Amino acid sequence: GYAYLDGKLLMDPKEQIALRKILSLWKTGKSYQAIADELNDKKILTRSGKPWIKSVVRLIIMKAKEK
Repeated sequence: GYAYLDGKLLMDPKEQIALRKILSLWKTGKSYQAIADELNDKKILTRSGKPWIKSVVRLIIMKAKEK
């Protein structure tokens, strides 16, 4: 959900939408695969423009839990 601009780390609004959705679905008890499926069904792509897979969803959730 963040990107560098002129050497500063800033929130990327486009990615914040996906990040909030992932964390919201996780809090409701959805599995990594169910979250990936829902993002793909809604045509929300990853930063690199690819479909979501459960390992990427898991990584994002684990990083968010560290904060």
